[in-house]
Amino acid sequence: MGVFDVPRVHVSGRFYADPSSVNNDPDHYLPSVTNPAPWQMPKGRHYFRFESCSVMSALGPNGTDINDPVMIGVPMRTTDEPVPAKIVDLDVYQQCVTQLFGVELLIGDPEGAHIKGRMDTPVLNGNSFNFVQPTRGWKMQYGWGSYGGDSNAIGLFQSVVRVAEEDWTFPHDGPWGALYNASKVEVVDGVLYRLLSFKFLLDGYWNVIGTSDYQYGRMTGTLGAYKDGEATETTGRRWLQARPLPKDADWFVPFFYKAPFDLDMTRSVLTIDWSGSVSRLSVGGDPVPLGTVTARVVSDKGSIDLGTVRIDSSVYMLKGGMSEIQLTPETAKVLETAPLELWTSREDIGDKKIFFENADGFAYATQNRSIRMSSDVGDSQSTSSATVHITRWGKPIAGETPGFEIVPVSGTTPGITVPPGYEGDTPEAYGALVASVSPSDENGFATIQFKAAKNPGSRSGDLDGQLYFCYAHFGDDKPWETAVQESQVSVLLWSSYDEIKDAKWSDVQPLMEPYQKLYPAMTDKLHLADKSAFDFYSNNPSAAFFVGPNGKFDIPGHPDIQDGTIPYYISLPLDHPQFMPVTRDLSPNKIRTILNYISIEQKAVKAKSDAEEEKANAKKDD
Repeated sequence: MGVFDVPRVHVSGRFYADPSSVNNDPDHYLPSVTNPAPWQMPKGRHYFRFESCSVMSALGPNGTDINDPVMIGVPMRTTDEPVPAKIVDLDVYQQCVTQLFGVELLIGDPEGAHIKGRMDTPVLNGNSFNFVQPTRGWKMQYGWGSYGGDSNAIGLFQSVVRVAEEDWTFPHDGPWGALYNASKVEVVDGVLYRLLSFKFLLDGYWNVIGTSDYQYGRMTGTLGAYKDGEATETTGRRWLQARPLPKDADWFVPFFYKAPFDLDMTRSVLTIDWSGSVSRLSVGGDPVPLGTVTARVVSDKGSIDLGTVRIDSSVYMLKGGMSEIQLTPETAKVLETAPLELWTSREDIGDKKIFFENADGFAYATQNRSIRMSSDVGDSQSTSSATVHITRWGKPIAGETPGFEIVPVSGTTPGITVPPGYEGDTPEAYGALVASVSPSDENGFATIQFKAAKNPGSRSGDLDGQLYFCYAHFGDDKPWETAVQESQVSVLLWSSYDEIKDAKWSDVQPLMEPYQKLYPAMTDKLHLADKSAFDFYSNNPSAAFFVGPNGKFDIPGHPDIQDGTIPYYISLPLDHPQFMPVTRDLSPNKIRTILNYISIEQKAVKAKSDAEEEKANAKKDD
């Protein structure tokens, strides 16, 4: 599977992010709150970048290390083309399915040999805010707290990078050629693309102003060749469950999260991705020392020690946090249909069995876990879908139908990203979102089809819609009590809003007002709630500024709109990095209403201009 298979390439370095943080507080969505607290980054622009990254190591198609300088040490970064990528949360109550829009990856020299490709929009996996060991006590008050929220956090992204043939200028033989030839080929609109799988782990992020690494964090990742039938948002076909943190554990007892792994029967190699599974000693620091970690397979004939798993900073930065164990063909055959366990030699941190596979080898993970939907009748966004990838011993299971529960999010729902005391959804939310589930196909994907059944209402004046946590499960009575991100789908269902065909500024201004308050970085450039500023940027600059002299300025449903910053950006696809608003929380009918107003205004401007021209021509004739 992609990043577990060979050939593969490991990269590491730094990432930059500056998401606006004013919209992280539910109180700020109350119309009565006109002077919200600044939080850490009130002027955040939602930019996301990779910087100072490079290829640290690589494995060839036979699994041997590659040491060729044509690959090792090659720089990697994002391009900021056409603009920087954007990092965006789904909702104030759900900030753990963050998405990255418009990431374009560049490996190599932009003027020479390189790979350049656009990443499919990934969604955050395995996010935890307790991944750094504490540095202070008072556990009842702080929960063994240390540092500050985001600095303690980790998160993993998995996606597909699409590289046009003309943008793969590395030689098609040698080290890069192995990856080139192994990748899936796809043709879209006459353009041939090579598809790469890319998983990367982010941690060590500082969002407190005054620190030397303010707005920067650490990344490590792995690139492999994408293959048909893979899950695109989660890395594993087989999963190790994590030992729960013991109740009232001492400060030095590490926290663990589930870990994907894979067995390569051709090479008899076990590969474990622990990059997002072992807590850190400090922010951006080493994984907690676990002594000797032994991999063990448990069969009906007893247990067999497979070897030791190297878990340290070197493997984290040089190998993407992926450790390999060479097996014999005989032990690989046993592990093919028997559960894996990891044991620590440490005696002081509780149960020594720290990771374990389900005894029946059964695993599942959801895909497309962050969804925005419209409740307006007939809208194309009033339906959506997600999938559940179902495997046993790493092989897809066909014909399996998961259970599915939809839960409107209240202030006590497990997994919400605000402190206790906020109410969450209102009673109108119940029954507004429904779903049906179909059995898994030959690749193990069961489809969940969502549908808006009615207007869900709204949580507060400026907080549109309602939020739902949707849980795939297999017989659990209360799946929300044990769910992890990989078994959950989050849906934001916008409130119903009737499109206003003859929209006036009095209709548009209330839609723009929240952005002045919740997105100050935009206000520094453009006061969206000010009519004169809004009208100016609705009509300027000309179409050629955006599409060039021979391009087509095409606003869906409004061929009459021919100019303007606002109509151009607000009509782009949701996954485009230039889409406005960057927070992606305007429902389709609100966008249509805004475009209707702009269309009316542009017609009025044109009519006035034509009348003045006609008057001037008449004067000349006299």
